[in-house]
Amino acid sequence: MKRNILAICVLFTAPAMSQRTTWQVTLSSGDVISNVELQRLNGDSLVVSNALGSQSISVESITEIRLVRKTSFWKGAKTGALIGAATGVAVGVAFGASATPSSGTIGPELDATSLRITAAFLGAVVYGTALAVVGGTIGGVVGAVSGVDDVYDLSQMPLRGKLTTIQSLLKRDENK
Repeated sequence: MKRNILAICVLFTAPAMSQRTTWQVTLSSGDVISNVELQRLNGDSLVVSNALGSQSISVESITEIRLVRKTSFWKGAKTGALIGAATGVAVGVAFGASATPSSGTIGPELDATSLRITAAFLGAVVYGTALAVVGGTIGGVVGAVSGVDDVYDLSQMPLRGKLTTIQSLLKRDENK
């Protein structure tokens, strides 16, 4: 029971946690500062923060700023499952609607219409479920590999250009 509650909590809080914009800052020394939020410019320094606190980075030493795009496994899985389920229902109904009575069946005798309705319903459930699983898996994989980062190369820019670029990134972040 506790595992189920924990799983439900994770499922409902994960999307809210992923709404945060995460950046990665690369310095001319080769150091990489990951999982930060861009806060503000303070003179010629960029103030960034993460769960551990905030720090100030000399803009002159920044060679790259990267907006880290989160992968969207669950979004892809949901879309894939819906497409798979719809396709499976259509296939199941089509097969079921073409069912014909045969002699020697086990169970109560059904007239042709009842047989077709029952077969269409069962076909929709079976094929819909099976293709929802397949579609969800494929959609999840596609969603997981579709996250592409936005990279801002500042390595060849003068200080003024770096400041202007960072200011535009800060404004962009405010508008989200």
